Amino acid sequence: MNHSTVGTSYSSTVRLELNVGDQTFELAEIGPETVFLRKPVSIPPCAAEIVMYIDGRRRVWQVELPDGLSVDSPLARTRPAPSMRMPQIVE
Repeated sequence: MNHSTVGTSYSSTVRLELNVGDQTFELAEIGPETVFLRKPVSIPPCAAEIVMYIDGRRRVWQVELPDGLSVDSPLARTRPAPSMRMPQIVE
């Protein structure tokens, strides 16, 4: 009989947010050019910030919401802000 040692598994703690001005919205998912809000809201086209926390480490992307956000859909299109094309790691 062959006995093997089973290792412990680890799952990272992840939190996603969308900051628009002084408002913060919880995100369900992010993709290369999309975000999925947990609760849809209506906001006109604007600049925004995607914030991802993984085990307490904060990563920030400056984006534009070219179509804004709609209460009719949790999906919103994004594009990188002209001033920031790569994510920043903020500690």
